[in-house]
Amino acid sequence: MLDIAVLYGPGNAELTGQLLGQLLQLQPRYAQDIVSLAEPLSGNLHELAENVKRLADKVLKGKGSSEQTEQLLNELAEAVRYFLDAFLTLQAFVECLPQAAALLLHPNNHGSVLLALAVIYSSVVPALQRIVQQPEAATVQGLRSGPIQQLQQCIVSLVFQIVRSAFCTAAGAAAAAAAGDSAPYSTSSSSRQGTRLS
Repeated sequence: MLDIAVLYGPGNAELTGQLLGQLLQLQPRYAQDIVSLAEPLSGNLHELAENVKRLADKVLKGKGSSEQTEQLLNELAEAVRYFLDAFLTLQAFVECLPQAAALLLHPNNHGSVLLALAVIYSSVVPALQRIVQQPEAATVQGLRSGPIQQLQQCIVSLVFQIVRSAFCTAAGAAAAAAAGDSAPYSTSSSSRQGTRLS
């Protein structure tokens, strides 16, 4: 489903969303698969974030040979490409299928995806920004300021898309209700009827 979203969603999000929605209706088990995706995804992102911070620290300390530094920089560039690929794929997925955002934020997952994104934004991106200022980084394709800025913008856009899709769309509310926890996402008029301003 993720591959369908990233391949066809950017050109036609509405039609791709209909296709993915139909898949969820035909195979409701996929909804639980999306819920289950959050923990390993966030674990993978946290692990990679720690690795990037460790590599960046080695580069900034500058204790290795030029060959070792070049290898570390290439590993960091590969991590940036991985993050961008993962985040653009997730963004296309929740844009095409808003209920996927609510499923990723299922209470059983304790907001782990958003937490992983916050860690990357607040600690990995600044470390990478310090790296691109190093003269050695100029020779490495994926470690220029452009890809790092794109990564930063991608994280902001992805968090916005997840939160908007999960909390501000009828599909997100419906997915949350189907997952068994409709209270935090409820948008029904009956839940608002008792609220009046005096």
